[in-house]
Formats: sequence, C-alpha cells, structure tokens
Amino acid sequence: MNVLRKIIGALVLLFVGIPILFGIIWGVGVAKGALSSHFYRELPQIISSEIPNIVDELIEEVRENPTSSDMDEQSKRWLEAIYKTGVPFKVVMKESGLTSWFEEDFSDSMYLLGKVISGKADYKPVYLSLEKLKKAISSDYLADYLSTVVKNLPPCSQTEEKFWALEVSKKDFIDNFPDCNPQKIDKKSLKEFFKSSLQMKVKEIPEKVDLLSDYSMGVGVDSKGRDFFSWKYRDNERRINFIRAFNTYSYLLFIIPFSFIFLGAIIADSTLPGFLLWSGGATTTGGVLSLLLHSLVSGVVKAVGILPSSSFSIYYNSNLSSVEAIVNKRVMEIFNQILSGLFSKVSHISFTIILLGIALIAFSFLVKNERGK
Repeated sequence: MNVLRKIIGALVLLFVGIPILFGIIWGVGVAKGALSSHFYRELPQIISSEIPNIVDELIEEVRENPTSSDMDEQSKRWLEAIYKTGVPFKVVMKESGLTSWFEEDFSDSMYLLGKVISGKADYKPVYLSLEKLKKAISSDYLADYLSTVVKNLPPCSQTEEKFWALEVSKKDFIDNFPDCNPQKIDKKSLKEFFKSSLQMKVKEIPEKVDLLSDYSMGVGVDSKGRDFFSWKYRDNERRINFIRAFNTYSYLLFIIPFSFIFLGAIIADSTLPGFLLWSGGATTTGGVLSLLLHSLVSGVVKAVGILPSSSFSIYYNSNLSSVEAIVNKRVMEIFNQILSGLFSKVSHISFTIILLGIALIAFSFLVKNERGK
C-alpha cells in the first residue's frame, strides 16, 4: 500500500506539480521582466548606444572593402563623406542633443511608463516630451555637421549644381539630397539652408505624446503639395488596468502548482517529515529545471545572434547584403539585451524557488531528528 501511494504521489508531482510550477515560473518571470520599470528605462539607452555603432560599422565596411562591398555607390559616397569629417557619430549624437534626449527625457518617461503599467504608480497619462528632440534635430551643431558632410562629397555636375541652387533658394527640405558637393554654394549658406529646412520639418512633430495611448500616423498633403503628418490616438486605460492587476496578483498563480505539489507529497507520505521532503524535492526540481532552461535559452540566443561561428548566423548573413548584415547584427545585439532583461526575473524566481525547496528539505530532516529524540 505504501509503495502504491508513493508511486501515485510521485506521478502527481512528476506529471502535474513540477510541470505547472515550471510553467508558472517562466510565465510570471517573463511578465515581471517585461513590466519592470528599470527594464523600460534601459531600452532608450540601449537603442541610443547602438545607433552610432551601426554608422561606424557601415563606414568601416566601406573603408575596408571599397570595391567588393555590395553597398550602392551613393551610400558609399555619403559614408565616405561622413568619415572625412573626423567626428565619430557618437559625438554627433551627444553634441546635437540626441543622446541627452534618449538617455534623459525618453528614458525617464519609459521608467514612469513601467511604473504605471506595473501598478507601482497611479494610472495617469505618461507624456514623452519631444521638445528636446526637436531642438536636437534643428540644432546649429547638426546643421553645421550636415553642411560639412556635403562639402566632403565629390563635386557636383552642372545639372546637380543647379538643383542644389534651386533647393537652397527655396529653403525647403530635400527628401533625397544629391550625393555631390555644390561648389558654388559656400558652407555658411548650406548651414543656413539645413537649419531652416530642419526647423520647418520639426514643426510637424508634436511637442509631446502620451505613451499610454495608441497612436496612428496619417500622411496628408498641404496646400503647397508637401507631405504632412497627422496624429490620432486611442486611450488604453482598460487594457492597462488589466495588466496592472495581473502584475500585482501574478504571484498568487503559484498557489496552483504548490497545491498539486502538496497533494502529491501528502499522497506519497502522510508523515510531516516525509511530506516536507517530497514537497521540497519537487519544488527544488522545478526551480532547477527552470534555471537550466534559462541558461540554455540565454546561451542559444547569444550564439545565434552574435557569434560569427554559429552555423545559423553564417547561413542567414550569407543571404544578406553587407548593409543588412551590419544592421541585423546590431538589431540582434539590441534584441539580446532586451531578452536578458525579460529573462532576468526568471532566474531570480528560479533561485527563490530552489531556496524554498532546500529549506523544506532541511526542515524535514530537522523535524525527523526532533521526533527521533
């Protein structure tokens, strides 16, 4: 009879209690990671740090493989002109104010967004100020930098020179700049042109946006035939409140697996030391399996996305152009960092569960020794 009870109890633990515990650890862990305010704060910083890397690697590709690179000639000329400025793109972002906007305004707003979504702050609109971004785009530094880049391009043909002269005189934004240096236009005039055209362009950007609303961007044409953007949004309070409630009470989901673990344990052994031993063993097993999968997934993601020796990476990147391969590499780097943030809570919860299981096992021996005295 005791053997049969142990078999039934073991089956309940093995096929019900432990799998459900494993699933809840991952479900709650990923949800907690995705709703962490610190995770939200780090996203803009991750993005801003990778943008200069993309530009620098594209320039390096052109410099090292000027003839073999499959990049189009127009892109090569622009990247060569950027290289000739002697200013790393990281410095351009910092001096123009773009880095400051990413790491301060954007990052702080995302942090507050995470707190609201996770239920750590009252529900209220979370506004992302775009004022500093607009100033950065239309800054004197960026206008001067763009004029320097243009002056590093090869000389224009007569037709291209006329095109530049016409556009500069209109002071309107050019969607596709000719990849040449208009020698009849001095750098000061180019800077004024970029300054005025960028100022005109940023007027289409709103002063702020509510991050808790759904935004859709529409494109229209004004009276002068130029494109303009319109914004529509929908409030998400009901959906946000559901997420907040789930995040607040998600740990209660552990009642489900532990109910089955305790049931299986009491079937296997109804004595207190035996019940604690079986419960602790099952709990520890669930935590260890979860932690092992976390390590495995983290390793696989890094191998596939980063290592050039990865067979998948070689196969995938061989079908991409040099530009696409560089961008893909950096996007995967961002993706890896995002996944690390998502999975971090899984490892934390797994460790907690393992410690709980070990404590139950230790307590079972303590109770057994006390009863033996």
